[in-house]
Amino acid sequence: MALFKIIVPLLIGLGAYYYYPQETFSAEMVRGMRVLVTGSSSGIGEQMAYEFARMGAHLVLTARKEEQLQKVVKKCQDLGASSAHYVVADMGNLTDAQKVVEETKAKLGGLDQLVLNHAGGTSFGPFKGTIEPVIKSMTVNFFSYVQLTICAMDLLLESKGNIVVVSSMSGRYRNPHRHPGGSRSE
Repeated sequence: MALFKIIVPLLIGLGAYYYYPQETFSAEMVRGMRVLVTGSSSGIGEQMAYEFARMGAHLVLTARKEEQLQKVVKKCQDLGASSAHYVVADMGNLTDAQKVVEETKAKLGGLDQLVLNHAGGTSFGPFKGTIEPVIKSMTVNFFSYVQLTICAMDLLLESKGNIVVVSSMSGRYRNPHRHPGGSRSE
């Protein structure tokens, strides 16, 4: 009976593995894709830009730091990007978010992958009775994602493209100074 409990799940697992197609992420899938990566002057966004470049994508990179963006674009070109451009933008300004998509369309003629990676705002500290830090954080970390998605939707529908959202675990774990309520207990 114990052998039966081991063999049946193993056979089901092997059957599923062979029955369902196995797609792999490869350079051939990405080569020639038009990709917009936000928050790409450093960190995860920068590294994602380099990976897309190695696979031959057309890139538009955006962040607030022009000097850093220029360096990243140059390295992407050296790594084999089909093309690489940048747009300096502050996602705390929703008009900039709209401008980024317009520039992407102008430079690439469309969009296949929207990679939403930027983050920012404020470490709140103890609550001081003001809503401004909350508004700033929500604008950068939520509303700009919505604005970029809305502005890019027609391009993505046309190309049957994808939206990639990069997030972190910091939203899952409580830290008394990461929200406007300060150190109040839940």
